[in-house]
Parts: sequence; C-alpha cells; structure tokens
Amino acid sequence: MELSSSLSKNKNIVLNVVIILVAVYIASGVYKTQNEELNKTLQEKDNETKKNEVMKNIGELENTYAAYKDFLNKKDVNTMIDTFSSMAAAAGVKIVSVKPLPEKTLPTYTEYPFDIKVEAKDYNSLGKFVSSLESSNDIFQLGWFKIRPVQDPKKERSFVLNADVKVTTFLVK
Repeated sequence: MELSSSLSKNKNIVLNVVIILVAVYIASGVYKTQNEELNKTLQEKDNETKKNEVMKNIGELENTYAAYKDFLNKKDVNTMIDTFSSMAAAAGVKIVSVKPLPEKTLPTYTEYPFDIKVEAKDYNSLGKFVSSLESSNDIFQLGWFKIRPVQDPKKERSFVLNADVKVTTFLVK
C-alpha cells in the first residue's frame, strides 16, 4: 500500500515526468526530421553553388569567344588590299597584283585567300613583308611562297625578286 499511497501523493509529479519524457521523445523526433531536411537543403545549396560556378565559367567562355570573334571579324575583307599595300610599302616591297581567290566556307568560319604577286630588291625586304604579315593584329596564314629572280629591266646585270604569296584571312561565324 505504501507504493500506491506514495503514487497517489506524487501522482502529479509522475504524470509531469511522463509528459516531459513523451515531449522529449517527440522533440527528438522532430529535431531528427528537421536535421535531415536541413542537411538535404545544405546539399542542394552546395549543388546549386557548383552549378552557378559552372554557369559563370560558361559565361566567361562565351564572353571570351565573343571577344575573339569580334577581334577576328573587325576587319573588312575588301580593305585587306589596303592592309597588304601598307605592309608592302613599309617593307620596301612593290605589290604587282592582288587576286582574291574563291572563299572557302566551313561550319564555324570562312577563309578568304588572296594570291599576291610582289617585287622586291632583295631577300631582306621580302622577309620584312612576310614578318609584317605574320605579326599583324589581323590573322593571316601563308599558304605558299614562291620566289624567283628576274632581271631588272631598268638595269643590266641586276636582278629583282618576284614572289607569289598565298595569304589567307579568316572570319568567324
């Protein structure tokens, strides 16, 4: 009887302890569920952050591509003859003729080749002309370069150099 009398006296305390234990159990379940959701959210946040970094890199690459495309396409193919003439004059080379060759269209760019015939007094002048083509801000590709000495009609026993040069420039689509 003592136990039952002790229980009836402390009935409120026992009930409070049981309620507290049930509340702690429920709270731990809620905490565990919320902690799992928080971890999932943090993992999703990390994945989204990585995706954002990839998208940022793609954006930077697109900007770089656009800058290169603008750089390559800022020239007008029709003004290339003026460019060739100024380079030849600076190198001491005389342009005899410039003949545009058929363009070649590829999926990502178009090639615009030119057959240029030049006359120079020496190999050094030809070298300066070729060097100015290769170091130009415009992108040129030399396809062939044929040199032959020809007697200078102005002077006997004197030769000049005639050269045929295929120069190709590019426009990116």
